[in-house]
Amino acid sequence: MPGAGTRRQGPLGEGLGFLLGVPLLLGICLTSLAAQGLDQGWSSVLLPVDVRDKLGSVLDLAMLETVFALCALAGALLYGAVAHRWRRRTVFAAAFLIVGAPRFAVAALTGSVAPLAVMMAVEGLACGALNPIRATVVYETVPEHLRSRVIGVMTSAGLIAAPFGGLVAGFLVGTVGLSTTLLATGSVYLAVTLWPVVSASWRAMDPAIE
Repeated sequence: MPGAGTRRQGPLGEGLGFLLGVPLLLGICLTSLAAQGLDQGWSSVLLPVDVRDKLGSVLDLAMLETVFALCALAGALLYGAVAHRWRRRTVFAAAFLIVGAPRFAVAALTGSVAPLAVMMAVEGLACGALNPIRATVVYETVPEHLRSRVIGVMTSAGLIAAPFGGLVAGFLVGTVGLSTTLLATGSVYLAVTLWPVVSASWRAMDPAIE
């Protein structure tokens, strides 16, 4: 019978322990957590309010979301076709920068649907590369017997963060106004998306050149 000092960790503890021990996975988890919160604020509060105040038509909101979704699908297919030509970190870092701050700046500084539609199309194309790269890195890095636990921890972290994004965005819009909230949120998103660029741990995305 094992002693008290050899008590086994539960599934959550094993997944979290492995995640904390791999800087690349921890970085992916934390940036995804932050991005999901910020994206939730955008999709549930900031974009609808921007469309209501500046464009005045729910059809414009539907069109913008459709453009993004279709371009994200196209981006994923394009990445799958040409992924072997570039380093993962280069593609991920560039795509993450495009997906983050620019749409907030465009929404804050323009008042018509065309610039925002173009930005969301570009954002969608870039977004299509992010999840395939994340998934590939996780499956290559995590041992098979721990995958469900590590992925569970990473998924749970994102789900916890998402509701707070909408709450904070709604509070800020009501307090400081839409444009200021858009620019502030975009600035935070820019800081998040710079992490893969400046952190040396993200070099492990490309094992062959590590």
